[in-house]
Amino acid sequence: MKKFAILVASTAIIASMSASSIQAADGKKTEAAAAIVGVVALGLLGAAVADSQHNSGNVEYRHHPHLHPDENAVGACMHHTKHLVKKEGGHKAKLDKVDKVEAKSHGETLVVFRATGYFDFGHKTSKIRCTVKHHKVVKFEFT
Repeated sequence: MKKFAILVASTAIIASMSASSIQAADGKKTEAAAAIVGVVALGLLGAAVADSQHNSGNVEYRHHPHLHPDENAVGACMHHTKHLVKKEGGHKAKLDKVDKVEAKSHGETLVVFRATGYFDFGHKTSKIRCTVKHHKVVKFEFT
């Protein structure tokens, strides 16, 4: 819980610093920069919850009531990633970048992100497309 509180505080600081630089930009740049800051925050919070739940031994991701559905979607995808890395003999998975979080039809959310799995032999970075429905991963593809 302490890690989560620290991460939330650091996310707020990053967002406020980025917001001040966004205000200085023109209209189109402002919208693009705000979207980037939003996606970064989604990734940070969702990954923090996934870390906490994974480290607590939760086999499945549990919806966090204080997070936005998009943050929970990122969390569910990262939780799934961590389990796959562990199943393949890895010892750590880290979220590198969230490229897109998009609500689809029928209550599904598509999350496209990059993550790195760390193994005894080295590491592997993958681009992942993950679809979440009702807080559960229903489709997971990586390259």
